[in-house]
Amino acid sequence: MRPSAAFAPLRFKSFSFDVHLPRPSTRKTLENKIQSAFENKADPEFIEKTIKTLVQSGILDFTESDKVNYKAA
Repeated sequence: MRPSAAFAPLRFKSFSFDVHLPRPSTRKTLENKIQSAFENKADPEFIEKTIKTLVQSGILDFTESDKVNYKAA
């Protein structure tokens, strides 16, 4: 499946991290941020794949207690 086709059914609202707003600090709040960015229409598998891609890209990782560590500023 083409990447653009995977996003076709989802309408992307906004997923930018404003420097004036706090970034999600836990895995759960990050999941909720991703979910809201897609107007609460993203399925759990999509959210998990998105987080996995962020981790594999070196953008973030998680502590043992599911706190988010951001690698890139």
